[in-house]
Amino acid sequence: MKYVTCSYTENLCRKNSTTVLQSSTFVNHKAALAVDGDIRTTDRYCSHTDVNQTVAWFQVDLGKPYSINNVTLYYRKDDLPASQKTTAHRTRCYTDNTTHPDVLPHIIDIPCKHTARYVIVETTYDAPEDDPVAGAMLEICEIEVSDCLATCINQTCNDTNGHCTFGCATGNWDPKCGSVCPANCQDRKCFRENGLCETCKQGYWGNYCNQTCSTFCNEHICSKSDGRCNKGCIMERYGDFCDKVCSPGCVKGSCDTQRGAWCDSTHYGLNCTKKCSVNCTIGCTKDTGVCYSCVEGKFGEYCDKKCGIGCVSGCDQYSGQCVCKHGWQSDRCEGIKKTGHDRFRTIIFAFLYTNQEATATLTKRVF
Repeated sequence: MKYVTCSYTENLCRKNSTTVLQSSTFVNHKAALAVDGDIRTTDRYCSHTDVNQTVAWFQVDLGKPYSINNVTLYYRKDDLPASQKTTAHRTRCYTDNTTHPDVLPHIIDIPCKHTARYVIVETTYDAPEDDPVAGAMLEICEIEVSDCLATCINQTCNDTNGHCTFGCATGNWDPKCGSVCPANCQDRKCFRENGLCETCKQGYWGNYCNQTCSTFCNEHICSKSDGRCNKGCIMERYGDFCDKVCSPGCVKGSCDTQRGAWCDSTHYGLNCTKKCSVNCTIGCTKDTGVCYSCVEGKFGEYCDKKCGIGCVSGCDQYSGQCVCKHGWQSDRCEGIKKTGHDRFRTIIFAFLYTNQEATATLTKRVF
């Protein structure tokens, strides 16, 4: 996409410091009529030099040297049929020796790329069709002297091709600085060679900054080259373009830009979709779900095993070892400690009689 707009140059003839003068004046057709801004080309709106002169000239004094780009003449027309004649016009900018089979065109656009203070239009031509009026005449209805584009730095351009000598004013590009940088270029700055934005305004990306960053990009900022959200995502979003939704298990809806990480204390897994064991007290590891600690009475990586019944208060999370209550033994306090009474055993004998059934209990001391 190309961004181009017309650039308007200043008409130096309309500046207060500019004065105009003509070689002579016919009736009341003064030189000032040629710089009043009225481009109508009928007689009453035009300056006019007097008749019976050997030379006629019109001078614009700009007051100081300017880098001139163009001169435009609006010549008297009156909408009358033109008489056949041969004529030539010339300026101090250049000489045009082309002959015309007709009267001068009523608008003459003359490239005039010079640094100068004065612009002079002059003729010595005595038109035979004007007889019996003799002599050279000028009938200029309006003259416009345009400087180099105001978009040139220092309004200075090359005399030959009009290219801006010192570069473009901010917001413009191309050799003559006549094209406008795209609207979303940061500080209206673009490269003079091709009009590509140097950087984009916040919220835009692309060579011409004409594409919008995702609304889910943090601060609405993204990479100029590809639109990736290079300052992260807003809450509950992740991914290069923040186009993916975080799992409900993520901490306060915030997750890793690339992987959807940062789970809350009750979830784990790549996207925080798995739940930690209910026996975990302060959550579990994000990758494997291993509990950081267990509720009292549980142990194991996932707190899914019971501590020994004889433990005083809980047990080691990984080994299950604990401090035993009185009367309990083993590393996990799962067995009863032996005492002196263990020397006696109760032995139950069953006697079977042929005539009757009977059960006798015999207590035998065992040494």
